Amino acid sequence: MADAATLERLTAEFPWFPRELLNILADSFIETGEVARALTQVRASAAYDVYFAGNRRDDGTLRLSEYDYYLYKERARVAIASLGVNPDLFGEDIVAALEGDVSINELEFRLDAAYERIIDRAPEVKAQWALYYGTDITDAAIVAMFISPSVSQGVLEGRIATTEIGAEAALRGFGLDLNQAERIRFQGISREQAAQVFGTAVEQLPILDVLAQRHADPDDDFDLNEFLSASIFDDPEQRRRIRRLVAQESALFSPAGGYRESREGALTGLLPG
Repeated sequence: MADAATLERLTAEFPWFPRELLNILADSFIETGEVARALTQVRASAAYDVYFAGNRRDDGTLRLSEYDYYLYKERARVAIASLGVNPDLFGEDIVAALEGDVSINELEFRLDAAYERIIDRAPEVKAQWALYYGTDITDAAIVAMFISPSVSQGVLEGRIATTEIGAEAALRGFGLDLNQAERIRFQGISREQAAQVFGTAVEQLPILDVLAQRHADPDDDFDLNEFLSASIFDDPEQRRRIRRLVAQESALFSPAGGYRESREGALTGLLPG
């Protein structure tokens, strides 16, 4: 067992080590008389991977010195706290960034950029949250859930993903109720994918609606639910309907005359993939 003087000396030299690792370091130092060999023993211990999670590569080499690891985590915590959220919620995310070889400068940049995007959308997210769940949500909670998968999944059990989908629809002028948004989420659709789907709907729905009226379709309009049925839920009836409307429109024009560019562009991409 290391004496108090040795522990005091090593604590001053390695203040970023927790007590458990300091004890291992001190005991090994007393046995070997060499700090370098004592450090080797610390790094070989199971406790090391608890306190310096993610620092050891698969081949056993270390990503950072213990001091640099300490600075990395501290700077990451400060960056997260500056967004108005509790950094204690993001331990796993910081380790994941380290394991992904994301430098601390890059991590700080990503957090700042993410914050700007999230706050820009906060009003829509708040509106959807209140509509779906009948409660208010703070900017800090929105930021926390958007930047951390572990927070959004573990704390809110998918609610944030549902709200993101609803917000992406609202940003493009569509209103989804809770059941619709959750159905889309259960299909495994991410926020980014939802943004693409609703962006496409903005462009294609007016065209499909006109075609439904022009060609005396049994259902003389084409709405968002029908579009989502074809594009997300793989409804064969709605997919056939889109193909039929496009084919009927195409038949109005002879191959010799061709299409005007505007008409050709409008029809391109209407068939779901």
